[in-house]
Amino acid sequence: MVIPLRGPAKVFEPWTGEGGHGGGDKVLLDDLFLPERKKDKYLRAADQRSGAYSILTGVAANLCFQKNRPMKIAELVEDIGYPDYPEMPPRRGPLPMPKKR
Repeated sequence: MVIPLRGPAKVFEPWTGEGGHGGGDKVLLDDLFLPERKKDKYLRAADQRSGAYSILTGVAANLCFQKNRPMKIAELVEDIGYPDYPEMPPRRGPLPMPKKR
């Protein structure tokens, strides 16, 4: 169910694919082994930086408990870059809103 800011709630049936994990296995295997990667329209594929940040978040959390202070990823590693994130609206600009019906 999606409850939009404007308008009534809508119920959507989630899609599934053929094969294991509701089709997720095929998506993963295609991503790994096809010579030409398919475009990920949902921007869900992780790169090496996303994996590193995932691990480093856990490391920082454990160190936070040990040292009793907040930890920053930048304290643990240098220059790994940021993962590729989906494009977000600007902080100060207007947010795109759905049209009123």
